[in-house]
Amino acid sequence: MNKKGSYFMSPFWWVVLGLVAVGVVIGVISVRGQIVDIRPAEADILYKKIIDCLIEYGELVDFSSDFNLENYCGFNFTDNSGGQQYYIEISLYDSDNCDFGKCTNPERFYEFGLKELKEFCGFGGKTPFCYGGSEKQNGNLLVYTIKDSKPKFLDVFIAIGKVNQNVK
Repeated sequence: MNKKGSYFMSPFWWVVLGLVAVGVVIGVISVRGQIVDIRPAEADILYKKIIDCLIEYGELVDFSSDFNLENYCGFNFTDNSGGQQYYIEISLYDSDNCDFGKCTNPERFYEFGLKELKEFCGFGGKTPFCYGGSEKQNGNLLVYTIKDSKPKFLDVFIAIGKVNQNVK
């Protein structure tokens, strides 16, 4: 008599398979039902990428009125429908214009994307996610010094739309 197959047919083996199947089904249902908003992580990554692009070899690149963030840094901010879902604001302040993290009168200013996104920041619910800014949410203000010069403050503010894609 061949007893090799009897081990796989034992009731213990079917109980183990049943428990694994139930665990997989419960795991899939619990993850599938979650609302996941990736905009905070996306904004943090984008913030770091912008800082890395704007500071080369310890020096700040010259972003003036004809500066194009997409071309210079190699970003692509258009979504699948050809529209914009981002607003980025970059300000450079002289240390004389800053008092305890509150800065006024930027030396240089650059903005890109949908300005309307900035207006709806902080309302909660199905609104844009806003990140950074010296007087805005999270208070991300980077202190930066230029060789043989006074300290400068670089302020990056990011608003990400994508309300229909990320928030239910």
